Amino acid sequence: MYVIRTQWIGAYTKQHFSAVMTTTSRNESTNSCFDEYVQLSTGLKEFIENSQKALETQYLKEVKADYDMEQLERRLVLHSSLEMHASEIYTKEMFKHFQKELMKSTCYIMNSVKKSGIFMSKLYLVEKATVSKNCRRKY
Repeated sequence: MYVIRTQWIGAYTKQHFSAVMTTTSRNESTNSCFDEYVQLSTGLKEFIENSQKALETQYLKEVKADYDMEQLERRLVLHSSLEMHASEIYTKEMFKHFQKELMKSTCYIMNSVKKSGIFMSKLYLVEKATVSKNCRRKY
């Protein structure tokens, strides 16, 4: 385990995107796929048959998700280039999460306050806006 620590220790893997999946959550996800097909009383022959059914079901879900990602248009809210790009590269579910966060970000206004210091750096003030309908909506 020590030799492969860069593959599983958070300090080594935090720079790699993993969609917030940890080793534990991957195992739990895998286990949940088999839960409805395999029980403690399942025999070996039945286990193999049911495991194959579980894998086929998972494969079909992935094929459908791929199809949905490629074929189904996503509804754009802001019609920004960022939102358009995200709709092209994210899966439908991930795009929904992205869009929700993007809408939350529109609730803030950034204003230049003043130039200060020896290098004339700008200071900015970020405030929550209250005029937009999006800012009053619970996400």
